[in-house]
Amino acid sequence: MPELEEPQKLTRKDKKELTRERLIDAALSVVLEGGYANFTMRKVTKKAGIAQPSFYSHFDTMGELLSAAFSRLRDHYLYPMQDMLLTMLKEGGEQSLPMLFSRMYSLVFDFYLSNPELFCLTLVDSQSGATVGNQYRKEYNSLRGMWGEFFFDNASVLGGPIEKHQADMVVDALFGMIDSLLLGYIDKRYSDKDAMVEMLTSFTLHQLSSLSKP
Repeated sequence: MPELEEPQKLTRKDKKELTRERLIDAALSVVLEGGYANFTMRKVTKKAGIAQPSFYSHFDTMGELLSAAFSRLRDHYLYPMQDMLLTMLKEGGEQSLPMLFSRMYSLVFDFYLSNPELFCLTLVDSQSGATVGNQYRKEYNSLRGMWGEFFFDNASVLGGPIEKHQADMVVDALFGMIDSLLLGYIDKRYSDKDAMVEMLTSFTLHQLSSLSKP
């Protein structure tokens, strides 16, 4: 009978990375459970199961931890979603645009509505001058810029060449509509997610078509 290999022990570097990930998990959990007002080092380290002084071995500030949490959301959800959309765009061309935008907005709504408390908290806090609000605005503007680049870089397939400022205006209008529709859905003023997706899709196609005309 062959001898079983002994499990390899985690290196110090591995343990540190695991603890760092636990802190990120704890940060998201604390925000979801108690809002940004409860986003304190004491609560996060307690949730992560580490001593509070150990926090500084992984992050310099709470703002840095929050930034890492937002980065996880981007890396694990938003960037893969963008890659999938680009693949759909390249394979289907202009004929796939209605399906492309419908799929994109469905994914956006599913993402935010899976954590409606987090969406509401970040939307409210982004209007304040709090540190967390400033961090959220930074991440929000980064995402909006990413969408603007997506529309501008793929304008030839999306409907025709457009100016960068035109792409930015379309994205700004879309983000405003998405926020309003999500709040309406959460407040139960709307109940048909498909109708919201269809509205955003129609708006996007109309705007790109209008802007690309000579």
